[in-house]
Amino acid sequence: MEKSSDNSEDDIFAETNETVDVEDVDLNSSGAGVSTPAAAAAPAPAAEKLEPSAPPAAASAPPAAASAPAAPPASNSSSGGPSKLELPASLAFEYLLTVRVTKPEKIGDGMGAYVAYKVSFSTTIPAFGRPEGSVRRRFSDFLGLYEKLHEKYLRDGFVIPPKPEKSVVGATKVKMSKDSVEEDHFVERRRAQLERFLVRCSDHPVLRMDPDFREFLEHDGDLPKSSGTRALSGAGVMRVFSSIGSSVQRMTYKMDETDQWFEDKNQEVHQLEEHLHRLHSSIEALVNHRREYGCMAEQFAGSANMISSVEENTNLSFAFTKLAETEERVGRLQIEQADSDYYGLAELLHDHLAMLESVRASLYERVRVYKTWKDAEIALTKKREEKVRNELGGKADKAAACEAAARELEGQVERGQEAFDKISATVRSELERYDLRRGYELKTAIVASLEHQLRQQQCVLEAWEAYLPEAKRILAA
Repeated sequence: MEKSSDNSEDDIFAETNETVDVEDVDLNSSGAGVSTPAAAAAPAPAAEKLEPSAPPAAASAPPAAASAPAAPPASNSSSGGPSKLELPASLAFEYLLTVRVTKPEKIGDGMGAYVAYKVSFSTTIPAFGRPEGSVRRRFSDFLGLYEKLHEKYLRDGFVIPPKPEKSVVGATKVKMSKDSVEEDHFVERRRAQLERFLVRCSDHPVLRMDPDFREFLEHDGDLPKSSGTRALSGAGVMRVFSSIGSSVQRMTYKMDETDQWFEDKNQEVHQLEEHLHRLHSSIEALVNHRREYGCMAEQFAGSANMISSVEENTNLSFAFTKLAETEERVGRLQIEQADSDYYGLAELLHDHLAMLESVRASLYERVRVYKTWKDAEIALTKKREEKVRNELGGKADKAAACEAAARELEGQVERGQEAFDKISATVRSELERYDLRRGYELKTAIVASLEHQLRQQQCVLEAWEAYLPEAKRILAA
């Protein structure tokens, strides 16, 4: 997988390879949903060995359709009409693996209640025990899977998809609510996050072959509970202290970077994170504005209906009624557009901001391995100096001991350099693959948003065109 060095740092779409003409969009299509990018299928067994430094294998077959990285609301999930963008060949795999998270169901009552999600998969990977299946998983199962993958693969420099966010307030409201969880905004948002997490795992050449990931998808019944997922558990407290220690070390240790590619990539990640934060804030403000517009339009429709009920002039009363119907329809369209922007763009950007944190963690693992290597070099230098001093002082026994310790440190230095070279290759491959994936996902989401806005604006235009004859009738009366 080669990435052109001529691309600008801010050109997040530089790696995508298909041009979409928005003017070709069918404005008469009835779909209102966000397009779903094609999922990557899996590589051949020979290419899927757990080799940390090996880059993802190129695809020999076109990808099959799969679940979206950012799911729209359930009411829009079946809409049609979005453009299909071509997945970059270097992100495709020979074998198919698609994953979906659907049908949230509340189990139990009160504070002991929880929400279980249906996880469905379909695959042609020979390592799986069956080609398709579905299981029920709760939120803590997803966290447990993340902790296992994080513990096994982060140390080798792999970019682990971010874990789904916890929300004590949102979870408590769902537990105490008597309404259907399928219509709850918090549950739908969490469902989309869980699906994106699994889709990112299934699109990774190593994580998709992990035994714990396969067990998560295939094992019928409940999974063993992971004590590390509880906030107040011993493992949870240790994770907090470990995170604090890592953060302090990141701030205090400065690596002498010798690879210009990594130097540029660190700057690029910092700039990209800043730009995505701004874009995410702008889209959230736009979503709130559209929702407020929709609510105000519906309020206006209610006022117009009240006026029409007391207006004695028949034509004017009828015109107010039609105006109320038009404003109510326009208000609904604005709210639908706000939901589309939220689930299709705002949530996807939020997810990529979390992915950048995972990218930073991967880059830091490289720094950690570098520090271990250089610490061994420093220790080796000190041990050799100590040996010389002992030899000059006639302390043969201590000199021999220093020589033996120096030989051990020489092995550590050699292994440290090999580990650094290996993790550097892995991190570089991971970041190049993530750049391609980010460009593809954001381009797909933006094109889908433009298509959806064109359809919504066409509906608004049709609504006002239908009202125009009533307005002319008032003028003619």
